[in-house]
Amino acid sequence: MEAPVETVNKRTEVTSSVFGEIECMISAIQAGSEFAQMVLIQLNSDKSLGL
Repeated sequence: MEAPVETVNKRTEVTSSVFGEIECMISAIQAGSEFAQMVLIQLNSDKSLGL
């Protein structure tokens, strides 16, 4: 039988790891969204210039 403290430590490690992965996914999504916004701004700018 494991000591309760060890069990809590393992759960904390797993939780931290999961949140770390989620944070990476969100960062990638945000970067993709920012890139898409930049492309749309450029396309709108080109349209307004008649290009």
